[in-house]
Amino acid sequence: MTTFRHSRRLATALALLAVAISIPAPATAAFAPAEASTAFGPSAAAALPAATGAALPAATSAALRAATGAAPAIGAVTPAAFPAGAAAASMAAADTKWAVQPSTDRGPDGRDYFIYANAPGSERTDHVGIRNLTGTPLTFAVYGTDAHTTADGAFALLPAAQSPADVGSWVTLASRTYTVPANTRLDVPFRLTVPANATPGDHAGGLVASIAESATDANGQTVLVDRRIAVRIYLTVDGPARPEMTIDGLRVSHTQGLSPASGGTTTVTYRLRNTGNLRLTGASTVRVTGPAGWRLASTDALAVPQLLPGSEISITEQITGVQPAGRLTATVSVVPSTPDTLLGPVTLGTSLWAPPWVLIGLLGLLPAWVSYRLIRVLRARRRAVRPPRTSPRPSRPRRRDRGVPQIAGTTCGTPRINSRPCRSGARRPGSRRGRTRPPSACSPRRWRRARAAHPARPAAACPRRAGRRSARGRAPPGPRRCTR
Repeated sequence: MTTFRHSRRLATALALLAVAISIPAPATAAFAPAEASTAFGPSAAAALPAATGAALPAATSAALRAATGAAPAIGAVTPAAFPAGAAAASMAAADTKWAVQPSTDRGPDGRDYFIYANAPGSERTDHVGIRNLTGTPLTFAVYGTDAHTTADGAFALLPAAQSPADVGSWVTLASRTYTVPANTRLDVPFRLTVPANATPGDHAGGLVASIAESATDANGQTVLVDRRIAVRIYLTVDGPARPEMTIDGLRVSHTQGLSPASGGTTTVTYRLRNTGNLRLTGASTVRVTGPAGWRLASTDALAVPQLLPGSEISITEQITGVQPAGRLTATVSVVPSTPDTLLGPVTLGTSLWAPPWVLIGLLGLLPAWVSYRLIRVLRARRRAVRPPRTSPRPSRPRRRDRGVPQIAGTTCGTPRINSRPCRSGARRPGSRRGRTRPPSACSPRRWRRARAAHPARPAAACPRRAGRRSARGRAPPGPRRCTR
């Protein structure tokens, strides 16, 4: 009964543990780009269409670097420093301020970006407004360049030293440099010419207004600082539209915790590619399931940054509280969208083994524990049903028989020199009808009853004899062999 009671308790504990494991813990996800990318200088300048800004002191620049986690170039403008709808550049040495935004021949019209839809071989004329916010004239270099998506999903422009090959090369201005008087806005006209062989789809770039000035670095050396402000250009060339996003490079790993109830951490890394000809955004989710589709954890929708055609981005998500249910399956689902259309979902999944080693170890100890308890119970039962001893137990001679000379090898019932009767219970020669003498503590009547009930050991059945001997810690004596 003891074994079955303990087995029942252990089964109850395992059942409660299984219930605790079956309840999924809340899952959390964290976004981590595969590579860190600086979004300053030309990248940040192009991130906002128009802004006003001032020279950033050294303390402000250090604070921005600490907040963003990346060190900007000298004189760069951070997107967080200025409001949306304007892009700004600054020069700490001259306290220079200027702004760049889309405009017309009569002034700004409230646009944030240059957004066009042209057919191949067509052209368009537009204006960019450059405002000098200082008390001295400033000379700007104005030109067009191409854009691309960085590894962390930021909108960036090509460096000034790199020549454009797409929409940036299709922008034509009357001059490379323009001088803007103090506290004045200059609306600069430009022409956008779409080649006849331009590929259909979206083309992204920027129109840049920069100031180059020499400055002294921390080592006392003179360096040329090029500070740029740009307005984005989005051009859609007429033709077949092919929006398409793919998922590849899916990798999954699982780290199991020490507590079976808390689960482990599943890390999912995947790459999103814009393989179409339109710029795309979207939302991605990750779902982790066990055997038979048992849902273990999932993440909230993660906003996918804008991906230009041909660009890609790597995303890493960590999901906590995932139970090691053996075979885990991680499925990534992305719902892409164009600026005006929601596309169908794209999914990709992979599996890995995550054995519950802690639970397996506990279950492995169960047979050993049951065997140990069963062996103890069987031994206890065997001792309880053990039959009484049938052979007489040797005992010491009585005190009155000590020192009595006996013939070597003689036994009870043989003649002895100066013999005395053997101890009580032994058969003596000449006894009446061969009966043994009852113990001194047992009456003849009880002795006869004991001999009738237990012929092999009558002395053990005499209550008074057994009680007295047990009180002294001795076993009841039986017939002994008297030898010397």
